[in-house]
Amino acid sequence: MQFQWTSALNAQASPSEYKTQEVFIFEMAMVLASKALAQINQAANSIDPSADRYAEAATLLKSAGGVFLALAHDFLPRWKETPDNAAGRHPETSEGVAMALVDLVSAQAQAMYVAKGVFAQTVPPGTLAKLSVTVMDRFEKCISNFKARASAHLARVDPDFLSYMIFMP
Repeated sequence: MQFQWTSALNAQASPSEYKTQEVFIFEMAMVLASKALAQINQAANSIDPSADRYAEAATLLKSAGGVFLALAHDFLPRWKETPDNAAGRHPETSEGVAMALVDLVSAQAQAMYVAKGVFAQTVPPGTLAKLSVTVMDRFEKCISNFKARASAHLARVDPDFLSYMIFMP
């Protein structure tokens, strides 16, 4: 049995652009990436300052990061990406993209804790500043991973998905 997949991250792919691979790792990568992206979406939808749900969103983001980490370390190294085959693959099936997304969701999870501290007004400003610097460092690491390990995919990733990093060089 084969499934057809379209990319949730690739802004340049038309919705009708489906890919099918004979490689089982492709199927696993798309299932796991879809799970992690769904958790990110659920985290975004759960943010509500009045209900103090930042911790819940952070937990979902950390879980998504764990899925991307497993994808990058356990599954995708078995399916080598080369400059020749990178253009034909969905970004979700790139080890470099998965590692960059680990950094992205880690930064977003840390930002949820910063937001919780800001709204609770119980965390000292110096601590919030240090936590904010950590968020910035993780965003920078994400961009660095994209540029160094997944440059073939960076230009194709939906800009709305990466809107948190729009201020990055």
